[in-house]
Amino acid sequence: MTLLTYGMLSCHDDNNDDASLSFGRSIYILQANGALEVELRADGAVEEQTVVKFTVGGSAVRGEDYELSADEFVLEAGQDRAKIQIQPKENYNEDREIRLELEPVAGFQLGDKRVVIIPIETKEQMIISFERDWRELEDELIVKVTVAGAVTGKYNSTEPLSIPFVIGNGTTAEAGVHYEIEGDVHAFVIKPGEDKAEIKVRYLLVEEGHDRLELALTLQDESFYFGNYNEMEIPIVGPLSMNKLAGKWTYSAFMCQDYMEMLVGGDFPDDLTALPTNNSATDILEFVTEDGMDMIKVHMTGDLRNYFRDTEIHIGSTGEEYLWETLTDLALVTSVRCDKVNLHFSPNQVKEEETTIGMRLVEGGEVLEIRILQYEPIEFLYDTYEMFEGDMEMFPLVFRFAKVKE
Repeated sequence: MTLLTYGMLSCHDDNNDDASLSFGRSIYILQANGALEVELRADGAVEEQTVVKFTVGGSAVRGEDYELSADEFVLEAGQDRAKIQIQPKENYNEDREIRLELEPVAGFQLGDKRVVIIPIETKEQMIISFERDWRELEDELIVKVTVAGAVTGKYNSTEPLSIPFVIGNGTTAEAGVHYEIEGDVHAFVIKPGEDKAEIKVRYLLVEEGHDRLELALTLQDESFYFGNYNEMEIPIVGPLSMNKLAGKWTYSAFMCQDYMEMLVGGDFPDDLTALPTNNSATDILEFVTEDGMDMIKVHMTGDLRNYFRDTEIHIGSTGEEYLWETLTDLALVTSVRCDKVNLHFSPNQVKEEETTIGMRLVEGGEVLEIRILQYEPIEFLYDTYEMFEGDMEMFPLVFRFAKVKE
């Protein structure tokens, strides 16, 4: 054997005296909502239990962004693999990572992957909010809460989510006396696969000085923050009644002009030429009770006289309706049956029948809104009426009246 050959064999033997230790990969990713296993590999089974320590660095903060299951790998005798687990915590900070570096171990050499970098995926915070910050309690009110991801705008979970709320400090009403919450619940519960929840608040009594309810959402932890409305004010006004309507109301506004022009003007401009807008402050509706009958009396000379008649009315139920003229809002509207109106809304042709109109009080009860959906126009919106085969739900005639101070 030559000296060169001996030297080459000697070098080869030296390189194999020490087994190699290395991470399984040089880069892992710690997902936002799942544990990560980091693997240590030896290039052969160890003969006895071997402890391999590592240093921890990087921009991520242990105990805040993540937790480690151990501070060392333990290779058991006869094994060539060992693992530790990294658990994500409240990792809401962006661009954080963990750096692990193997420490030297006697009898072993460190391989190419002696350092591993582990970027941490940021958890998405959830936005919680009431759908509205103000609603009046007339009879029964559905209060809704929504949840959405701060980045994706979506929420979907296989587990129910409880969002607690408290009665706000500005509340003057007493639970069980002036209002009640169905089930006496103290949290909104969002069901799996949904992103909204609701509770029901019921009217019990109106009492001056005890007519205000406030609800306030609470945050469970850092994974949530408030959206637009974390508080909701609920004035307790009670159902629409003749006591609230009694007296005179003077015409103040037609609320649909812009809406009608946008929706109809392009296709049927002639439909708008005779809209019932010729009304004034001298046009008055009066609500009275005579011989036990609730009635409307009409004191009008404007266009509204072509629809309304002196007639008995019957106040019905209250429900949530879409306000088409706003294109966005929902509101509680009370159905009021009128024994007689002129459905043709015309001074020239009369079709007097029983019908139902919508009413709601706004601006603290000082303004009455009347919503007419049942009408058969012959002097305006006639082409629209024909095109929609008499279904005028999308074309409400909405008028407002101001309460006359006696």
